Amino acid sequence: MSGFLNTIILLGAVQGFIAAGLLFFSSRNRRSNRYLAWIILLIALACFNLYSNQKDWYGSDLARLLGVIIPTVIIMPGYS
Repeated sequence: MSGFLNTIILLGAVQGFIAAGLLFFSSRNRRSNRYLAWIILLIALACFNLYSNQKDWYGSDLARLLGVIIPTVIIMPGYS
């Protein structure tokens, strides 16, 4: 069951990256679309961080460096 939940989290992160990209680069470049794209991107990064912590991807030096450079810590209630 844990593998299924990890897959759902990964697919949600991918969907968030795609939605944020579409909103940010849309032909109607309104300020509200860009703010929404940034919020969706931050939540997608938090989901991806949660997935990578569950899969223990932070074992290499490069992954740890990326984890330090790109802070993706957002409190996500309900799943730990």
